[in-house]
Amino acid sequence: MAGIMIRDNLLKCGFSQDDILISDNGRPYIDGIDFNVSHSGDYVVMVISDEASVGCDIELMRDRIVSPAQKYFSDAEKAWIDSEADKIPAFYRIWTARESYIKLTGEGILLDFSRYEVNVLDVPGSMDAIGGDITNATPMGVAEVVRDGERSACVIYQWIYDKEYVISVCRRNASEDK
Repeated sequence: MAGIMIRDNLLKCGFSQDDILISDNGRPYIDGIDFNVSHSGDYVVMVISDEASVGCDIELMRDRIVSPAQKYFSDAEKAWIDSEADKIPAFYRIWTARESYIKLTGEGILLDFSRYEVNVLDVPGSMDAIGGDITNATPMGVAEVVRDGERSACVIYQWIYDKEYVISVCRRNASEDK
């Protein structure tokens, strides 16, 4: 399904799969646009931008939190999850935010988990900045990334979809990309 989604959406933007290039670290891209795809359970999500780098992640929330994964979270991320009344969506907000960020940078698991952390912001932020067809999702809010002690030039928008999925879309500030 993801391949069909990529092909159809690239065609709508005037590109084909033949236009896809691969960066030095293996991340696909096209000159003039950036895109990213993620899938989990029954859904595939794709983001496309002609303004800035983007990354996305979707995860089906399971009833249990995967404890080995928590060893990769910072103390601040663990404390935020522990402070939340519903820990399962809180866990998946951090997880998908981290995934969307490393997909945006193209570094994937090569980026040491201790070098960055996600701060979930109390304010919902302007969810209108994303646009697109996310009409059936419920906004959860925004998050930011702190990398090597400095705030990253990106914002992460987050939604609940179909009551069981968390979606995070990381978008670099356009001025940082050019």
